[in-house]
Amino acid sequence: EKKEKKEKKEKKEKKEKTEDDDKDKKVEKKEKKRLDAAGGFSLWDSTVSDVATTNFAAPKAPQDKRHKEQEKEKQMAKDGPVKMVAADIINETLRKKADEKKAAKAAEEKVQAEVNKKQKRANEQQAETNET
Repeated sequence: EKKEKKEKKEKKEKKEKTEDDDKDKKVEKKEKKRLDAAGGFSLWDSTVSDVATTNFAAPKAPQDKRHKEQEKEKQMAKDGPVKMVAADIINETLRKKADEKKAAKAAEEKVQAEVNKKQKRANEQQAETNET
């Protein structure tokens, strides 16, 4: 009988312990739900974390344009003179027009110089004839 009583007491104690544990778990769950449902924010969440973060990228090394130009020249040598860029064609036509304008201006100045010489000679001859 004593053994039976001890066993019953042990069973009751075990039940009480499990019930207490269950109650504690339920209380913890309720507290977590309350915190989640509050919808607020934690003041300490916005503080700096242990991991250092950078907001900006590291500065880039300055670009060496000479290297790009060398690559461009190699590509031009590889492609040959057949391949021309639109900017090169435009520059070439503008240069030709400028040269034509210079040539026309030079020719006009030459003609004007000859006309001036003839006029000067004519004026000198007229002055000589007027003197005599």
